[in-house]
Amino acid sequence: MSAVALQTLWVGSQLKPLHTEALKSFVKYHHQVELYCYEFVEAVPGGVVIKDAAEILPKENVFQYKKGPGKGSFSAFSNVFRYALLFKKGGMWIDTDVFCLSEWNFDSVPYVFASETLTTEKDRITASCVIKTPPQSSLMKYCWEESLNVSPETLEWGQIGPRLLNQAVHRFGLAAYIRPSWEFCALGWDETDLLTDPQSLWRPPQKALGLHLNHEMLRRSNRDFDDQLLNKLKKWN
Repeated sequence: MSAVALQTLWVGSQLKPLHTEALKSFVKYHHQVELYCYEFVEAVPGGVVIKDAAEILPKENVFQYKKGPGKGSFSAFSNVFRYALLFKKGGMWIDTDVFCLSEWNFDSVPYVFASETLTTEKDRITASCVIKTPPQSSLMKYCWEESLNVSPETLEWGQIGPRLLNQAVHRFGLAAYIRPSWEFCALGWDETDLLTDPQSLWRPPQKALGLHLNHEMLRRSNRDFDDQLLNKLKKWN
């Protein structure tokens, strides 16, 4: 078991069933999970440690996507938050829609970056769902500053998330710390239909450590409350 706490954020007053199940999966493997919140949050699994998000960024900084299919999502703010958190404290970040499939231990390495390979692209790209950095890193300082230079009014989906992080990781010569896509993102965001298709026999690779569920893609197609998916997750865990 890793000695490094797994840190994440929730904006709102209640976790959705998928996120509750995802956090619960880490508790099962005895990981310390720290959930940063701005208010009391319902449906948080036992064993998850609640932290004050205002210690990292003030609540007044919270914003949502203003346009596009992700309109209303807090995902872009969560990107800014994770960069600020990891710059100030270091450690490990997980998105709330990452599902744990086995024990993690990255204590011996300073950096960890998830990656994914899309069906439409040949090359792996850095994913922002799982990140580990030391505190005060030049990488997170750069990402934090760059994320603040983009207006929420014009922000595009993924612009200050995977796209920025991917560019920054290569800029700072840290590509050696990019993990294989099967470890955390065996399914690309363009393949999430395989999670809820009743005819699909897909399951995570046996050696996978976790699975990024790409909740936003499920939400856009009204599949984020799928009981079949929740049952699958329980079996995989």
